Amino acid sequence: MTIDYEATDVTDVSAADATVTWGGTAQTVSNVEVVDDTTLTLTLDTAYTLDGATSETADVELDGVINPKNTGDYSVDVTLTDTSTSTDLGPASGTFTVTQGDTASVTSASTLSEDATVTYEADDSMGDVLELEANTDNLELQVRHDGATLETYDSNSDAFTVVTAAGDSTPGTYEFNVTQGAYSGVGVDYNDTANVTFAVENLDATDAPANMFTVTLDNQADRSQIHISAAEIDSPNVLDVTTETDEPWLAEYRDVENETSYEVSATRGINGANSTVTVFASDDGVSEEIDAATEDAEDGDIIHGLALAHDEGVALISYNERADHLSDGDSYAVYDSSTDQIEFTTGDEYENADSVDVTFATTPATDLEDVEVSSVASAYEGSELGIRSLSSDLGWFDAFRVADSPFSWEIPSLSWGPFGDDDSDEDNAFVLGQAGV
Repeated sequence: MTIDYEATDVTDVSAADATVTWGGTAQTVSNVEVVDDTTLTLTLDTAYTLDGATSETADVELDGVINPKNTGDYSVDVTLTDTSTSTDLGPASGTFTVTQGDTASVTSASTLSEDATVTYEADDSMGDVLELEANTDNLELQVRHDGATLETYDSNSDAFTVVTAAGDSTPGTYEFNVTQGAYSGVGVDYNDTANVTFAVENLDATDAPANMFTVTLDNQADRSQIHISAAEIDSPNVLDVTTETDEPWLAEYRDVENETSYEVSATRGINGANSTVTVFASDDGVSEEIDAATEDAEDGDIIHGLALAHDEGVALISYNERADHLSDGDSYAVYDSSTDQIEFTTGDEYENADSVDVTFATTPATDLEDVEVSSVASAYEGSELGIRSLSSDLGWFDAFRVADSPFSWEIPSLSWGPFGDDDSDEDNAFVLGQAGV
């Protein structure tokens, strides 16, 4: 007996979930084979002989199948096979109807629905409509990705519209206009796709299941997005994640907690120069570190406690706007306090590039193991920041190494002692001193 149950996913149904009664007699189901998401085949343990002169009824009950949440008519197709002769008996077709209950229903007019594709251009003036039927206007919509809730809307949101209000016995029609800003935290590569989940809940009936469905986000913007989720921190799949926990000096006497830092790397597709790679963290630990590093910052300030390295060097992260010492054509990174995202923009050196390796860390750039101090110092060049300005974030030693000061000097190379044995190796430079303000 093969059943094509159009309405829902049957992939988790087993023989223990199936009950068959034929002609009033209970049958034993020996096996359930899942053919595809909506189709399964039930095999009876013993043969059942049909009476050719009499119409008989088979009752099939399947546990573990959730009926659809959206109202409408759904088909059920049944094919019986005589296993002794491999002859199909049937098929038989029928329909069943789902009427409006406590769970909101997605209408056929909705742009956002199960398996829809949303073209993403990172343009917040663009949006898609989720149209619903519900017996209340007290609804909540969540936009989710990788286990994190990116956006939440309710009936008080500007995105919510009452098309027709619900009556005593008739459902109302309601709309959420979901603009593309809702997807800015989705982890998706340039010219690639990602899954986004929508969940609509009836807040007047908290026991009713939410109406959840998934759409495909098709990224057509000149940007790539990195999402640092709790799932990625716990079990990296898409990203390369390093977590380091240190115990502060004399922590047991100072009543302070251990300090955890995060370093996240990824290769992302780009479209040459002036492409954008964003970093968004929904993981609590990472976002708390970002909050701590930015809490006292003002527009244009360099955030020394965060770092972003890329193929061509280090991009200092500034608060809300590009740092003053940078010019057009430079690669740069900005923390946007309105979205809690870091946006890295590729410079002229990426004119012909189609990818970039990016590392984001919740530590100063001088703490990155794979980054030369000379690259960090080059990033500070022109900032006019001296040792005093940098020492509180970087420490005196690193401040001496990278401070941008007109009163600095260094020996390019030493060919003796612990400072190097190659006169041409500038990485072995020994800083004698710098003066800064």
